[in-house]
Amino acid sequence: MAFTSVEKKGIKRFLIADTLPVDRLSVHRSSLARGSSSHAPHTHDGVEAFIILNGTATMEVGDEVRTLGASEVLVVDAAVPHTIRNESTEALEYLVVVSR
Repeated sequence: MAFTSVEKKGIKRFLIADTLPVDRLSVHRSSLARGSSSHAPHTHDGVEAFIILNGTATMEVGDEVRTLGASEVLVVDAAVPHTIRNESTEALEYLVVVSR
């Protein structure tokens, strides 16, 4: 089987089978300094999973707010406005997985 290498933020090597569209599944690794946010609430196609690696995340999805810690995961319908913030005193590291 042949694979295509795709650049992804925070990922050393991301390989996807040539038989799949390169945007079918996306993964990236991010970090947020304390008191920061990734971006304003936004929407897009697909399903999105946030996997917390270190620290504490404040997730806003629609009208709900959830707090997640290390080794916890939140999966959302990406068509609902969502954002992630670091309101803690330590750095936040997380993976984002988006399927379309």
